[in-house]
Amino acid sequence: VQKIKLTSDFPASILERLELDEDEKAYQIEKTAFADDAPAIFTIDYIPARYYNEEELDIRMIAQCTFFFVQKYCDEMLNNLIVHAEAIAADETVAQRLQLPIGAPVLKLASVCYSQKLKPIMYSIEYYNTELLPLSFLKRISRSEQP
Repeated sequence: VQKIKLTSDFPASILERLELDEDEKAYQIEKTAFADDAPAIFTIDYIPARYYNEEELDIRMIAQCTFFFVQKYCDEMLNNLIVHAEAIAADETVAQRLQLPIGAPVLKLASVCYSQKLKPIMYSIEYYNTELLPLSFLKRISRSEQP
């Protein structure tokens, strides 16, 4: 974990996705995951503070797993995520965190995590160094029997 801060200074798009009022606070957590000592994934998570009692928080849990942190301290259970993927050119911050040249191609995943009551309880932006973690997936072709 590189940074954890409680803030109300967000772009309008994040306020909208988390359904926050303009003066409402959220935790902003920045982390980098490594593969073979090289930065592979840079993540920025936004978690609305309204779901948490600050006196009982163990912020160290965030270093282990943001999802575990949310499940432990939020009264709402995580139920589903809507993920948007896009290929982008690394800006200065992303390039620095992933040790890439500015403009290098990276995969960006932006996720809104919802509770069982369909409340947005976390917004996560992940940037993947595709030189270390190439995007791969299996597509299955359904075959039906011919008569």
